[in-house]
Amino acid sequence: MYQWLLRQNGHRVSNRAYWVYANGDVESEAFSQTLQFRTTVIPHEENDSWVESHILKAKDCLLLDLAPPAAAECEWCQFMAVRFDPALPGPSEPHP
Repeated sequence: MYQWLLRQNGHRVSNRAYWVYANGDVESEAFSQTLQFRTTVIPHEENDSWVESHILKAKDCLLLDLAPPAAAECEWCQFMAVRFDPALPGPSEPHP
């Protein structure tokens, strides 16, 4: 996405991206008010050819008068469908 944004603003951008991953070191002997991290740099070949079509789909979705139906394969959609089903108990009531 960032590559696509930069390209849209006229910048030359490589297809090679780098993820910098920092994870807390759980093997440290003591905390001593200092967090130790293990950092990894992961190279990745990116492809932004999908971005524009997805932005246009998102815009179309936002302009709808009603929300689109939940997708059967989407875990979030299914969670929300169950969570806000009027036939189910409300947030303060226990679920059956």
